[in-house]
Amino acid sequence: MSVLTLTIISVLLYSLFAIFLGRMGGKINENIGASIFTGLSAILPLLYYFYEKVVHKTSTVVTTSTGVIYAVLAGLAIAAWNVLVIIIFARGGNLSYVFPVIYGAGAIAIPSIVGWLFFKESLTLIQGGGIALILIGITMVIFAKL
Repeated sequence: MSVLTLTIISVLLYSLFAIFLGRMGGKINENIGASIFTGLSAILPLLYYFYEKVVHKTSTVVTTSTGVIYAVLAGLAIAAWNVLVIIIFARGGNLSYVFPVIYGAGAIAIPSIVGWLFFKESLTLIQGGGIALILIGITMVIFAKL
């Protein structure tokens, strides 16, 4: 599959996650909810990993201790985020406000800027303009809510 096709599927799946997460708030204890979907989300990648290792006897990337450390840190961050977002929805947050702010800043703008500043990743003028537009959009969403 092409990168574009995989990206489109990824966007659709993540959108479903966001919608279901938003609907979950106030209907389940945030710790139980996060445990359920985080636990389930670990099963498929592990099954695929073992399928590749056992059936195909292949592995595309070597696992290093640094990679494991980053995976643990990412897991801790996403676990805390999961609980916090469920609490936000339980307290009346809605999809049209919470996700544009969280994802615009947290998934696009801040990681892009950190990648550019600290990891010396390239950032073109057009990309920088796009990030600036996202930040303007987030500001508009916040002010509309106020």
